[in-house]
Amino acid sequence: MRKFTVKDFILYNSPCFNCSKPILFKIGYVDDKNQINQLAYGNYITPIINGLDLEIPLHIRYAGSVNLKIDCKTNKFYTPSPLHLTKYLDEHILFLDSWCNQCYTRMRSNQLHFNIEYGFIYPVEIIIEHLQINDEPNHYHLNSDSQLNNTLITIGNVNNPDVSALNVPFIPLGKFKTKSNLLKKIKMYLLFS
Repeated sequence: MRKFTVKDFILYNSPCFNCSKPILFKIGYVDDKNQINQLAYGNYITPIINGLDLEIPLHIRYAGSVNLKIDCKTNKFYTPSPLHLTKYLDEHILFLDSWCNQCYTRMRSNQLHFNIEYGFIYPVEIIIEHLQINDEPNHYHLNSDSQLNNTLITIGNVNNPDVSALNVPFIPLGKFKTKSNLLKKIKMYLLFS
């Protein structure tokens, strides 16, 4: 699976592959490590974007806070208190999430792994992709899971309320340069299924 820096992750679906609208980018976190496989239940922090840096207030309490600054290009990070960050990471799982508010296309990374000693974040993989591709009168929803190595294609039609679904091998967005190339691949799967 392809590895991404934070910057590459943001650019992977920016602008949106389906509708070309700007994407929203957030840092997700889960406080219960048993929920790592159910990242849909995470909470979100909107980072402050300052050039190529992301400034993230991870934890703010009366007794103290954990602030994190990430250089998106190099994946290096800075925090005023590595000890507080280590404690925060012992209790939380962080991941990257981007989505389109227009068509609800969404990308989610695996857990962020930090090298506290050398001050960098290891490259991430995209583990879940939800693509919505409109090709009137059909609407295709691709739910891809890299861990399961499959894609579920759901097909809806404006003129027909019935919805059909097809399980196919993993189809990551990164394999396609244009929406029309992806549509050709989907139609090929439908033809031979």
